Amino acid sequence: MSSVTDLELVSTVVMGIIMAGVLVASGYLTVSSSITFVSMVLIGFIAMRAIRGRKWSWR
Repeated sequence: MSSVTDLELVSTVVMGIIMAGVLVASGYLTVSSSITFVSMVLIGFIAMRAIRGRKWSWR
């Protein structure tokens, strides 16, 4: 099993932040709900890695 790299985690969070920014700018999200949106992106990333059998490590 391969582990999740820091680059994958950072790129996923950055993509979530960019998407949240676009949705806030277009009026679909408020600033407070965009924090929840980014959190859900991160949870989805971890869940997909777990489903596909990739080891998660906090190191």
